[in-house]
Amino acid sequence: MIELVGQLFYLIIILFILSFSREFGRFLILLYLKVPGSKIKLNPFQFPHYIELYNGEKWIKSTEEDFLAAYYRYEPARRGGFALYSFPWVFESLVLFISYIFINTMVSTDLASYLIILSLIFTGAIFIYQLIIFWRTEEYRGDFIVLYVLSPAAGVASVALYYIFRLILLVF
Repeated sequence: MIELVGQLFYLIIILFILSFSREFGRFLILLYLKVPGSKIKLNPFQFPHYIELYNGEKWIKSTEEDFLAAYYRYEPARRGGFALYSFPWVFESLVLFISYIFINTMVSTDLASYLIILSLIFTGAIFIYQLIIFWRTEEYRGDFIVLYVLSPAAGVASVALYYIFRLILLVF
């Protein structure tokens, strides 16, 4: 029983890190897209994690519909929107992969598999939540919905690849 509690503790910590890594990835892509660092806020101790971007008047959370518009204030050509919403998931996947390899080789194969399963459940819950919000309010909130709105085919492909990557890790 104590071992199970310890493993659950590890998994909760890793899920917290994955959530943070997604928003840290958003922070990195914003910097890459030339948004000044002084206009971006990230608090690593809040949960769920989110970035805040200053739109000239107030701070807009990455979970709000106006976040993309706030970003476009810094990038009027509007070329980086897809990267803004897809790169955080790529970065999180990289952190997940590194965590999986570490846990699989240093701790436990079972625990590494649980990590992937929890990641799938966690991400699935986020995806379903975003769909419900979109269907009820027609607001473009959440990475998956915004990716779909920016490019339906690429948005669906991104989500599919995200899940396929995790399923591949689970199988191997």
